[in-house]
Amino acid sequence: MVHRVTSLHRRRTTIGKPDDSPTLAVTFPNPSAPAEADFRPPPVRSGFVDRLELIETLTTTDADVITLTAPTGYGKTTTLAQWARVQPQPLAWLSLRRDDNVAKTFLSRLAASMRRAGIMTLEDVAVFQFMSDAPAVSEGAIQFARRLEMVADGPVTIVIDEANVLRSRAVVDIIAELVRQLEGQARFAFASHATPKIRLPAIRARGGLLEITAEHLAFSIGEVEQLVDGMGLDPKIAADIVESTEGWPVATFLTAIAAREGKLDPAKSHIEGQRHLHEFVKSEIVPHLSKQRRTFLTRVSLLEQMSGPLCDAVTGADGSQRLLESLDRDTHLIHHIDHDNTWFVMGRVLREALSAEFEHHEPEAARAVHRSAAAWYGANGLLLQAIGHALKAADAEAFVSLMELLIKDRYTSGHVADVLNWMDWLESNISLDKYSRLAAIGALVHIQEGNVLGAERWLDAASRGPADADAAAVIGLVRASATRAGVEQMIRDIDSAVEAAHSGSRWLPGILVVKGLAHLMDGDDDLAEASYAEAARLGLENQSVVAVIRALGQRALIALARQDWDLAGSLADQALSIIDENGLDGYHASGPPLVAAARCARHNNDILGAQRLLARAARVRPLLGVAIPGEGVRILLEMARAHIELSDVAGARPLIREAEEIILQRPDLGVLPAGVAAAKESLAGLGQGRVALPGLTKAELRVLPLLATHMSFPEIGEQLFVSRHTIKSQATSIYRKLSSSTRSEAIAKAYEIGLLSQ
Repeated sequence: MVHRVTSLHRRRTTIGKPDDSPTLAVTFPNPSAPAEADFRPPPVRSGFVDRLELIETLTTTDADVITLTAPTGYGKTTTLAQWARVQPQPLAWLSLRRDDNVAKTFLSRLAASMRRAGIMTLEDVAVFQFMSDAPAVSEGAIQFARRLEMVADGPVTIVIDEANVLRSRAVVDIIAELVRQLEGQARFAFASHATPKIRLPAIRARGGLLEITAEHLAFSIGEVEQLVDGMGLDPKIAADIVESTEGWPVATFLTAIAAREGKLDPAKSHIEGQRHLHEFVKSEIVPHLSKQRRTFLTRVSLLEQMSGPLCDAVTGADGSQRLLESLDRDTHLIHHIDHDNTWFVMGRVLREALSAEFEHHEPEAARAVHRSAAAWYGANGLLLQAIGHALKAADAEAFVSLMELLIKDRYTSGHVADVLNWMDWLESNISLDKYSRLAAIGALVHIQEGNVLGAERWLDAASRGPADADAAAVIGLVRASATRAGVEQMIRDIDSAVEAAHSGSRWLPGILVVKGLAHLMDGDDDLAEASYAEAARLGLENQSVVAVIRALGQRALIALARQDWDLAGSLADQALSIIDENGLDGYHASGPPLVAAARCARHNNDILGAQRLLARAARVRPLLGVAIPGEGVRILLEMARAHIELSDVAGARPLIREAEEIILQRPDLGVLPAGVAAAKESLAGLGQGRVALPGLTKAELRVLPLLATHMSFPEIGEQLFVSRHTIKSQATSIYRKLSSSTRSEAIAKAYEIGLLSQ
């Protein structure tokens, strides 16, 4: 049985005093050091992380051969040095050098390490120093084994560090023979950057092998918590450090040091300014690579995942699959992520360091790699990966082609952030007039996100562009949604959109949703319900989940108006399952079904459930404004009615006020203004009512999700285009309304009541 480490329960670690300067958990050979230093474990200095679980595994295993295989910086030598301190058996240590590839030299130095451990004598060492230059493998190994048997009182441990320098077939054969000859008498431990060139299959087959890899040597969150705590930092940053460094010990130390010196915020997903970390990669990783491997890894570092055909495409050379497999096997700087060695990944820190160097020194070559990657991904149907590389290559033509294929499905499936990032780049780099269909889609996205000015810019560009049936359908949809000229014109606009959209159009579900809203605003609930039902059916067919949610939610609200509680509950439940499955809380489409579900819960006397659902629905309020006046007023009105049914005056009042503000700017909204007036009258009849939920303003609801991040007040203000003082004031108000005294308490309360979701 192979003693492969598969799971190590991580214990809390021991760190030096807080004022100690931590030393990297890795030791490098010093070519100028005296030979004696090669025969003893390096000292373990204050500040190291004690690898207690690994040490216990090494101490208790009955394996004859132990291998620690990982790239530089994973603390292989340090782990073995810590083990040596507690190893009950006599232990000989040998750090290999390149000249140890001569059989005579290797045997004499191995004997010298035995002498320093008190196992062999100077006479034993001399035997191997003066043997012939090319001893037979069996002769040298047998002689060494016999002398060890003569002088050793019991089992010994032999640690061979830097085993990656082995190149000699003769020395490899000697080690294999020693392992065979000394079975039961000596345990061997090898530390190497690459898989040691010793014969492992036979040892593995007889169950005498313990393999420890980078996966096991990587720091756990618990270990990093102790490390940063010992450096006087907040242990809460440990998770961010582990995520950014993937537990690579040397990267973890350098990141923690940078955080302590105020040079780095570990919560930022892209590690910028880690000069020391990048220098470590350049000085300790890259020099050990051949020129071919170094050039190859530099170019493919721009890829999040690598395959042979993809790397062939971006490097312009054949043979990438063999090179990937050899790098995986020999260096462990990359590793395969599937069973058939098709796809590989590079460690995040190494990839970021290499790609930063590449893009800095060879920007044109880097863009060429991105262009080639975009073309390869596109040709293989991996459009999301393709558009990411087209963006990095600044290839406008390829980017537009891919965006036209992706934008609708990406937006309607809830990936709004991706779409908005694409649109920002597009508007900054090309003339929108050339792409009427894409400009129309962008206008629709802006209007759904409440950005009136953005919607007008993109709609104007779409109107100036070349005629296109798809563009005409979307333009009609945008104009109807904006409702700038009243309900009658809204109906005409949406009818033109229906006419322009062919029967299989991907836009038809969304168009029918807005047509249902137009009929609803016109006072015809039957026609509205029919349009919504058809929109939901078509949306399910072409996976337009946003249209489906909107249609189901509005149908549920119509059912509530008819007092059909069973149908309303069923429709709302269907919509909520889609929202939860796709993580669409906070999108404006989630408002109607959440409100309908809340009102159903209130009808069933589930007051707490109703309050939680309304808290979730409140997250859409920042999106409800004059950009989509009909839908905005409709959702605000239904939310207000739900709060009124809970006698929650404080919760209903701002909703009525926000609806009235929209009506002031767009007064011709059919029956909706009368509904708002009736709700306001009902609210007045409640008197003081009672407070059921904290009444956060729209501005506070915008700030709340950002408070749940690691962003500072100035960073939040920068993102929302307001001052840090405004953010601080709004945050203080949020704390007060949530009965909390700190940011963390407020966020916990927001999660508890449903204002935030995981």
